Amino acid sequence: MTKKACEFVKNIASVSRNETRDLLKKTPFLSLTCDGSSDFMGDEYESLWVRSAQNGKIIEKFLDLGTAESAGSQDIFNYMKAVCFENSEDNTNQLWSKLIGFCSDGASNMQGIRNGVAALMKRENPEIVVTHCLAHRVELSFKDAIKSSKLYDKTITLLLGLYYLYRRGPKQKKALKRAFSALNMTKILPTRVGGTRWMPHMLRAINVIIKGYRGFKAHLESASHENPKAEGLAKILTDVAVVTFMLNLKEIISPLNRLSLILQKQNLTLYNGHAQIKATTEVLKICKPKYGDHEIHLVKKNLKSTLIRSGMDIEEVNTEWAILKSLIYQSNRLIDGALTWGSVFETFRDGLDNIKLVIDALLSLPPTSVNNETTFSRTKLSKGKRRGHLKTDTLKDLIQVEIETANVEQFDPKLDGNCSFKIIFLSA
Repeated sequence: MTKKACEFVKNIASVSRNETRDLLKKTPFLSLTCDGSSDFMGDEYESLWVRSAQNGKIIEKFLDLGTAESAGSQDIFNYMKAVCFENSEDNTNQLWSKLIGFCSDGASNMQGIRNGVAALMKRENPEIVVTHCLAHRVELSFKDAIKSSKLYDKTITLLLGLYYLYRRGPKQKKALKRAFSALNMTKILPTRVGGTRWMPHMLRAINVIIKGYRGFKAHLESASHENPKAEGLAKILTDVAVVTFMLNLKEIISPLNRLSLILQKQNLTLYNGHAQIKATTEVLKICKPKYGDHEIHLVKKNLKSTLIRSGMDIEEVNTEWAILKSLIYQSNRLIDGALTWGSVFETFRDGLDNIKLVIDALLSLPPTSVNNETTFSRTKLSKGKRRGHLKTDTLKDLIQVEIETANVEQFDPKLDGNCSFKIIFLSA
C-alpha cells in the first residue's frame, strides 16, 4: 500500500510539473530564487523556485527540490542549470536562456562577488539582475544595528531562557499556570524567538513577556530558591534597564515587523519592496508617486539586449508608456487604490505590447527568496525521524503535490492517464 501511495503522489506531482512547464513555455522572461538547507540527518537540499509574469500578472512556481554535488557555488550553479535543462524541450536549455533575474540570501556561495552563483550567472549573461533577498536584508540590518548592545543580549537571553524553562519543564509550566491563576491573569506561555530570522517571532515573544510580566515575575521569584536557572532569569526580568529596553525595542520592532510580513508575501514586486522599506525608514512618511519616465529609461539602458531578444521594439516603449499613463488617468482607475498591472492590461489590451513586456520583465524580478525558506519548513513535516531515509525524489514529489497541486475537490485526474488509472485502481 505504501508503494502504491508513493506512485499516486508521483503521478499527481507529474501533472503539476507538466502544468508548470506548459506555463513557462509561454513566458519570455524567467527569474530563479534559490536557497539551501540541511535536515536533521545532514542531507543537503537546494530549493528552486521560478518567477515570471504575463500581462502584468505575477507567476511564482515551485520548480525543484534536490541535491547538488556539494554546497559550493559551482555545483549549485550546475544543479540549477541541469534543472532548467530538465524542464526545457528538444534538448535545448530554453528556460536558462530566458533568465532575467536571480534572488537568494546573502550567503557567500550564493552572492559572492567573484565566485558566487550570482557571479557565475553574470559571466554568462551580464544583464541578469541579482537581488539579495529583501526580507533577509531587513533582518540582517536590524541585527547589525543592535548587535553591540549588551541590553539586547540580555533581552535575548531572557526570551530564550523563559521559552526553554517552561517548554522542557512540565513542573515549571504547571507552577507558572498556578501563578497566573492566583493573580487572576490569563494563562500565557513564552513563545520561541530563536531558530528563525523572521522578526515577527521576536515581536510576539516580547509581547508575551510584557503581557504576562507579573505572572512570570511571581513564579520566577518563587522558584528561584530551588532552581538556579529561575534565579538568573528572575534577576534579568526585574532589571529596570532590561525592562525599559524591551519596551523601547517593541516600539522599534513594530514597524519592522509590519515590513517583514509584507516582504514575505508572494507576488511582491521589487518596486513595492523598496517602497515599503523607504516608507518604514521614514516612519510613516508617505512617498510621493513617481511617474516612471526615468525608471523606464534605466530599464531600456540596462536590459537592452534582453528586451530585444524577447521581440520588443525598444523604440516604441516611451510612446506606449505615455499612452498607457494617459489611459489610466483618464479612466479614473486610480481612485479606488486597488489598481494592479493585471487589471490594467485586461482593460487596455491593444497597442501596448512593448510596454507590457517591460512591465512583465520588471515583475519577473524576485524581491525575496521566502518561498525557498518555506519549502524547507514543509520538508521537515514530511521527512522526520520516523522517515529519515525518504528518497529525495519522493520528497520532491510530496513537496510538488503540497505546494503546486489543487485541493482534492478541484484536482482533475484526467490530465494524466497514469494518475487516472491509479484513482480507478484505488477506488476499486
